[in-house]
Amino acid sequence: MSSSRQGERPWSLLGSSLWLHPLAHEDLSRWRAFLRRRDLVRAGDREAPLKPKGAGLGTLHGMTLVATDPMGAPAGVFHLRGQDGEIALSFAVPAKEARVLREAIRLILAALPSRTRSTRVRVEGCTENLAQIGDAVRENDDTWIFALPLRESTSASHAR
Repeated sequence: MSSSRQGERPWSLLGSSLWLHPLAHEDLSRWRAFLRRRDLVRAGDREAPLKPKGAGLGTLHGMTLVATDPMGAPAGVFHLRGQDGEIALSFAVPAKEARVLREAIRLILAALPSRTRSTRVRVEGCTENLAQIGDAVRENDDTWIFALPLRESTSASHAR
């Protein structure tokens, strides 16, 4: 793990074999090389910029998250850009790794409510069946919409 990420907690869930974290500046060349692979499936904004951390969901460029396996090998790139109460999710993952896509979307859906006020995540240009993930709704042949749970700002009387 690079030095800029030492104090930062990557996104993961119990039982997950995938780790997501914001792209670090020193890792740009490694991830640009990953994106040159010929076996990648891409969806969403195919021109999404590869921006290191510091860019946020609501900024012009959005946020780039990178996925690594337990050994630290590149597994996928995910770009999030927020606007009008919705997060647009773009991705690039190896074609034979649909598991990486599904697991990363689960991690993103679990982490976003504490990081944004957006209520939905939109994935366009994705032909993979994502119906098993969260509250996925297929808008058309290649667009999926996921509802995000409300932010955890409920009063103590609602907490269990």
